[in-house]
Amino acid sequence: MSSLIRPRDIGGSLLVRDYLSAVPQALHFYGSSPFSLSTYERKLAEVSDRFDRAKRQEVAAAVRPSTENARRRLTRFVEEGGAVITTGQQAGFLTGPLYTIHKALSAVALANYLEGKLGVVVLPVFWIASEDHDWDEVNHTFMIDRVGKLRKFELPSEDRRPLPMSERSLEGDLDSLTDEIRHFVGSKGDASDYVTRILDAYRVPGRRVADGFRAALEVIFRDVDILITDAADPVVKQTSSVVLRASLLDAQRHEEVLSARTKSIAEAGYSSQVAVLEGGVNLFLRTSGGRERLYRRGDDFSARERGEILPRTQLLELLEREPGRFSPNVFLRPVVESTVFPALAYVGGPGEIAYFAQVSALFSEFGIIPPAFVPRFSGTVVEPHVEKAVSALRLGEEQLRERREVLIDRLAREAIPDGAVHALESLREQLATGFEALLESSDGIEQGLEGALGAVRNRIQLELHRSEKKIIRALKRSDLASLQQLERVLNALQPHGEPQDRVLNILPFLARYRGHLLREIERAIAISWRFPS
Repeated sequence: MSSLIRPRDIGGSLLVRDYLSAVPQALHFYGSSPFSLSTYERKLAEVSDRFDRAKRQEVAAAVRPSTENARRRLTRFVEEGGAVITTGQQAGFLTGPLYTIHKALSAVALANYLEGKLGVVVLPVFWIASEDHDWDEVNHTFMIDRVGKLRKFELPSEDRRPLPMSERSLEGDLDSLTDEIRHFVGSKGDASDYVTRILDAYRVPGRRVADGFRAALEVIFRDVDILITDAADPVVKQTSSVVLRASLLDAQRHEEVLSARTKSIAEAGYSSQVAVLEGGVNLFLRTSGGRERLYRRGDDFSARERGEILPRTQLLELLEREPGRFSPNVFLRPVVESTVFPALAYVGGPGEIAYFAQVSALFSEFGIIPPAFVPRFSGTVVEPHVEKAVSALRLGEEQLRERREVLIDRLAREAIPDGAVHALESLREQLATGFEALLESSDGIEQGLEGALGAVRNRIQLELHRSEKKIIRALKRSDLASLQQLERVLNALQPHGEPQDRVLNILPFLARYRGHLLREIERAIAISWRFPS
């Protein structure tokens, strides 16, 4: 079977592109290059000092190995020392877009590579961001079937509170939803059993969304050596409570640090990814209303939605008793990860890497060297029938990046019969030649005549243009087969005009290729991804 995966550039803002290109003014905001082995050697020395055997045992208690080999590596990590590579994603329906899988396999590849280069155990850890609460972002997923049909599948929910995914329960007619998805992906034989076990992770009403996400990952990665952790895990919460406490006590200072860094990024000519909210604490508090952002109110605090004053001493006592009620925001989460785990690097997407330029300033407040921020692998699944359709449509990679409307026009123009094309070109040439001769012969007859004749010429040119557009519209109506084929190609490769791995779910591909798909992604990473040297 030929390669299914076509690597693509991850993209990103100017700041991200300059960082990955080691432009000094961008690199300054991150500390070091993710492509230099010395970055990881320096970071390994720092985490080795911070994580003794007792702390490594805490790490082991916070993760769940996906395979027996991953379990053995974890034991070696505790006994011998080592480090981790982290990545993660908000818990959502059926693991969300393909980039969730790309992130995980990128972390695995980087951990294996660095283990060989550094001579210590390096574990890949997938962080389930179960405390995030953006339900509208994660309650659905898009899938494509073999004939190019694109569908959105959505989890039902009546509860509109901003609940973290560790507490939001699955509800509604999940049997009908999962049965519909299984029918849509059309799996057979062993693949059908594989797909069913992934869907079963979301079939039980009352199950937490984060638990379903974890169960689906465990099925998908059952042959991949990776460790999975959960942001809401009690061990993670207890280990990170010192960071959460400091975020309360030093909230104003942290806001000033982040604001200064954000200003510096703007002065360097770049855009910041995340706004720094005035008075905002880098913490959320779980209340009866859901997950609410904390704000400074003098020496005390408030949850924006509730409005009531929460005395500092009361919040600190609550944090001591129930650390699980508190969770970090986007700025603080990377610091929490590097406190809980001896992280050499975080593997993320372009948006994450962009805000890490701001986050890196916060690490020094906790006495931690920032980890390397590594761009995940990005690739497109190009199935044989899609590749065949692209070839039939005579579309190149550059053309496929054009807007859908432009491509449709291109196909219609290419379908204009040669005779009509030649006739239009001939008419344009005759018009240009004829009017040039007419203007020369009429020169001097009357003032303003040249302008009037030019206006007539322009009206005729416009009518020729309109005639061509009428032909194109007629071809769009008549050549439905080509347009439908183009629609199938775009749904498969650029759904909604976005890169495939930011939209499509992995399930239909697993139904067709099962474990071969993951091996193909791993092979593409090994061949095309940039490793540090």
